[in-house]
Amino acid sequence: MESIGFMPIDNRVLIQPTDPAQSKGGIIIPDGARDGRSYMGVVLAVGPGKPIGQLFNTDGAIGPIEYRRATEVRPGDIVFYTEYGSHPMTWEGRTYRVAAEDDLLGYFPNPQRGKTDGQG
Repeated sequence: MESIGFMPIDNRVLIQPTDPAQSKGGIIIPDGARDGRSYMGVVLAVGPGKPIGQLFNTDGAIGPIEYRRATEVRPGDIVFYTEYGSHPMTWEGRTYRVAAEDDLLGYFPNPQRGKTDGQG
């Protein structure tokens, strides 16, 4: 899995699109995923989370923003997303997608999850 140094904002994820015909692990992709209704990719990075509120100090100044987890997915997970719910991004000749958590349709956890990132 590559890292391009891009960090998504809020609850967004960076996705490297994959060709369903090249899927590893024996995942069978439905025909709908091949004709433009949904897409598949590998998560490369996740944002820090969606802001859930601002804290105010006693003098009324805005304090630090609290965040929740960006999404259930982690780098290395395989996700399904919609074409119009994600935004294309080209960096150094390669195309990626950036999608908000709400625009992900589902995912397959990376089998190595928890072994490398402390999550599980």
